[in-house]
Amino acid sequence: MILTIQPKDDAFCTVKYKAKHNRRHKVMEYWYECSKCGHTFIHGFNLNERRVLAGLPAKCPHCERKVLYWM
Repeated sequence: MILTIQPKDDAFCTVKYKAKHNRRHKVMEYWYECSKCGHTFIHGFNLNERRVLAGLPAKCPHCERKVLYWM
């Protein structure tokens, strides 16, 4: 699943969400990334989406764009 509502203004980026099931350990692996530069905000196993989105920075530390996300 990917959150994709991309504004036309280049000053903003959105958060991409990727998930992969690890059958060996029976857990879900998650990545939350910047849609413009690909910077990984957080990566981990069995993450709570609400906690992750609440803890995201206001600006991407790599590309300095304002981060947009929806809860």
